[in-house]
Amino acid sequence: MTKRKPTEQTTAASMKELALGLAVALAKGRAELDALLERIDASPGGSDGDWDARWEAVQRVIEGDAPLYRLRYKTLGAFIGAHLAGESPRSVQRNALVAGCFTQADLARHGVAWLEAAALYAQAAAGAERPPKAIDLDRLKVAGKRARDCGLGELRAARKKLVGGAMRTKAGPRETALRAALARRAALRGVTVSARAEGVGLGAIPWEAVRALGAVLAKVTLPAG
Repeated sequence: MTKRKPTEQTTAASMKELALGLAVALAKGRAELDALLERIDASPGGSDGDWDARWEAVQRVIEGDAPLYRLRYKTLGAFIGAHLAGESPRSVQRNALVAGCFTQADLARHGVAWLEAAALYAQAAAGAERPPKAIDLDRLKVAGKRARDCGLGELRAARKKLVGGAMRTKAGPRETALRAALARRAALRGVTVSARAEGVGLGAIPWEAVRALGAVLAKVTLPAG
C-alpha cells in the first residue's frame, strides 16, 4: 500500500501550528532578552560580584546558534554599542566565556587570559562545539598534571596539539543532501550542518530564517545513511 501525500488542508493546518509555535517562542525570547539587558545595564562590573553577574548575563545573550541579541539588534556590534560601551567583540566573547566556565575565585587567582586558554583547552579535550560549564581546574588535566599548575603557554600548546590532530570525516549522503537543501534558500546558506552519532546538528540559524528552515525540513528528502 502506498502512502498518501498530505492534503493541502493538513499542510495548511501544520504550517499554522508551526507559525503559532514560532510566535510563542519569539515572545518568550524577547521577554528573556529584556530581563537580561536590564541585568547587564544594572551591573556595570565595578565589583567582583557585579562582574560575574554581568558577564554571565552577556553570555546568555550572545551564545547559541540563534543568539538572543538578534531579536533587538542586527549585529553583535550594535548590541555592544548599546549596552557594553568600551568593549570590543573580542573582549565581550572572552569575558562571557570566562564568566560561564569559572568561579570568581578562579578569576582572581588566574586572570581572564589564562582562564580563556583553559576553557578552550577543555573544549578541545572534550571534542565539543563549546567549552563545558563549571570547569574544575583541579580535575582538568594537561599532560598528566592539574591545569591549575600549568602556564599560559602550556595550555595553548596543549590545545594546539589537540586541534591539530583532529581529523575531519567525509560528509555522508544525508548530510550532503541537507546541506544542498539549505543552500537553495538564501537566508539559510550560512547554516552549518554537522553529522553526529545521535542525529544531525544545525548551527547559526538567524531568527528571521526560522520559518524558512521549517519549510525546508518539511520537504527535504534524505537518502539512506
